[in-house]
Amino acid sequence: MKQNKDLFIRYRNNKQTMTFILGAHCSDGIVMVGDRKMSRSNGSPTYEAKIFQDIQNVVLGASGVVGLYDKFRQQIFDTVQENPNMNQMSFIGASEKIVFELNRTYIERTRGGTIELLVANGKTTIGNLQFVTANGVGEVVRRYQVIGSGEPYGEFFLKRLWKPEMTMEQVAVLGVAIIRIIEDNELDTGVGTKDNPQVWYIPDWGNVNYDELTIEQQKKFQTRELQDEELNNIVRKSNELSKSINTLFGGIKII
Repeated sequence: MKQNKDLFIRYRNNKQTMTFILGAHCSDGIVMVGDRKMSRSNGSPTYEAKIFQDIQNVVLGASGVVGLYDKFRQQIFDTVQENPNMNQMSFIGASEKIVFELNRTYIERTRGGTIELLVANGKTTIGNLQFVTANGVGEVVRRYQVIGSGEPYGEFFLKRLWKPEMTMEQVAVLGVAIIRIIEDNELDTGVGTKDNPQVWYIPDWGNVNYDELTIEQQKKFQTRELQDEELNNIVRKSNELSKSINTLFGGIKII
């Protein structure tokens, strides 16, 4: 038992790994929620985007060894620049290949550390969410998936609180609340937001004829990263939820 516990502690506190990123299907689309903390080996932590959009309507989040994340980010960006007409499936395929090659090349030097992805594509009747494993293989996610060192904590709360009828906003509030709980209770030093989480909406289109909507109505169906008041509303609600959860559990301690 002691051996298992020690392994868990090393996993949780490995400063070269990072991240809590949640991707989930909701009643009105797909939501992706992430922290921003980067624990680099050459200095103090930085707070950077881990979820991004390089081609229209495809949102990607990455977790793992920071150095591999940096290399992946540059390589996928270069790939898109070289192939400006790349479609959604080609982008996912390119991402799988880069992940596989990076992990295979650096697996010994990172002592087993890898990179994994969540990829969501929208502008469809029902959005598609995939988990790209360390082996570079995309697996379809039908409910939710968490990647990163914060995954065990996310799974604990999501298993109890996530429901398929929840909206993107409701799951975003839950996801940000989980990050807050991890951060406030120092459950994983590789996870943090500095009060500025990332939240992306990838709405389902259903049977809507987008071109017939007004500009204001179209905004509701646009793939977008939440900003300003829309994000502040999520943060405000998540703070209230995290306080309730902390009270329920009487504070969360590391054993």
